[in-house]
Amino acid sequence: MKKFILAVITVFAAFWCMDFLLHGVILSQAYQETSHLWRPLPEMKAGLGILCTLVFSIMFISIYGLLPKKGIKAGLTLGLLLGIMHGFGMGFGSYASMPITLTIAWAWFLGSLTEFLIAGLITGAIVK
Repeated sequence: MKKFILAVITVFAAFWCMDFLLHGVILSQAYQETSHLWRPLPEMKAGLGILCTLVFSIMFISIYGLLPKKGIKAGLTLGLLLGIMHGFGMGFGSYASMPITLTIAWAWFLGSLTEFLIAGLITGAIVK
């Protein structure tokens, strides 16, 4: 249980930092150019965003726990598969139904893929 909690905390922190880098730094200009699509900053639901990140972290590590083999390779494999699934849906699924730019769609896809690969690396290193 200690390794599970440590993995949740570490993956949550990694997701949070990578989300800040992707959305707060890398995509800040793209978001400004499409500001009509987003809530104004004071209306953003930061608490809900934190809860979503926590649930993603818990679910990722819980799914990893179901794998028959543990380790970095298993974590990276899980990260790759879930990263493609989540990133493709988030990036290109959103692009299909929302007027976001293709740049944002690709960034969401690649950002999600990177985040889940890193989550897999962390989880595989902690939960062996």
